[in-house]
Amino acid sequence: MRLHDELANTRVHLEYQLSKTEDMINQTTIVKQHISQHLKGQAISELEDRLQRLKQMPVYDDIKEAIDSIQIK
Repeated sequence: MRLHDELANTRVHLEYQLSKTEDMINQTTIVKQHISQHLKGQAISELEDRLQRLKQMPVYDDIKEAIDSIQIK
C-alpha cells in the first residue's frame, strides 16, 4: 500500500509540474506577443527561436511520459 501511495503522490507532483510548464509556455507566448510589437528583425527572430526551443523541451515530454507510465490515480 505504501508503494501505491508513493506512486500516487509522484503522479500528482508530476501533473502539477506539467501544468506549471504549460503555464510558463503560455506566459512566454503572451510576453512574446507584447514584445514583438516593439522589436524588429534579429531581436524578434531570436526571441521566437528561444520560444520554439522552450516548446520542444525534453523535460516537458519526460514529465508527460512519467505521468503516463504511472497507472495509479
